Amino acid sequence: MTEMQVETGDLKFNKYLQDKTKYDTDIFKSYFQRIDKVIEKGKITTDNQFYYINMMVDQLCQTEPVDNEKIGILNRLLSEYEQRKTRKPTA
Repeated sequence: MTEMQVETGDLKFNKYLQDKTKYDTDIFKSYFQRIDKVIEKGKITTDNQFYYINMMVDQLCQTEPVDNEKIGILNRLLSEYEQRKTRKPTA
């Protein structure tokens, strides 16, 4: 259920669920934990991580107030990953 909401970029769905059900739940907890782990590690190592980080940047750019510091960190990680992926291995 959460993957669909993450895929569509609907992170506000969590708030909607809380308002409608009156339950304090966080359906995106694992998504945010994955992002935080990549930030802590300081390096994107998989295409999946790249995908999720990219989606998070899109979300952060649309959320008020804009977290420019986190966006900067994530953009740096994305850029470094892309550079590593495009480098040709030397024989």
